[in-house]
Amino acid sequence: MSESSQPPRKKQALSPRSQHRQTIEALTAQAQGKGLLTATDTAAPLDDDEEAQRLNPGGYLDPEQAAERARLDALEGVEYGQAGERKSKYIPTTSASVTATQGSIAGAGSGEFHVYKNSRRREASRLAEMEEAHEEAVLDAAFEAKRRKIKEDEERKLEKNRKKREKKKRAGKAMS
Repeated sequence: MSESSQPPRKKQALSPRSQHRQTIEALTAQAQGKGLLTATDTAAPLDDDEEAQRLNPGGYLDPEQAAERARLDALEGVEYGQAGERKSKYIPTTSASVTATQGSIAGAGSGEFHVYKNSRRREASRLAEMEEAHEEAVLDAAFEAKRRKIKEDEERKLEKNRKKREKKKRAGKAMS
């Protein structure tokens, strides 16, 4: 039986940096075994990266993971706008208004057809965006009105119950 009661651990994939470190450690051990290096020749340990040690005190993460953790820790305090803020889905690539729209009159030439179709497409897209923005504004206004009404009803009910409790409290004190 093995010395520990734990099952054997799976081998983990090595990062290029840890593979390099292991190769250097193996070569250093071979050189020391042959008497080519002494203990003073290898004064500093190979893992002496202070920043990695500070970010990874337990030693369980490789340097790439430690750098990613540091980046995420730095981003932790950053706020990305208001919670209720909405962004427009439509990002116009050209100006929002079409000043000179063309008609589909005969004699325009075959080359002008694509220009006409593109201007029609852009105009339809602009109108659809305006319609969508209007519908969204109407829905938002309806939602706010409904929310305001519900809040007023709740406050009215709370006030009514509060008065009821006060009345019971006064009636209870009057009897005692």
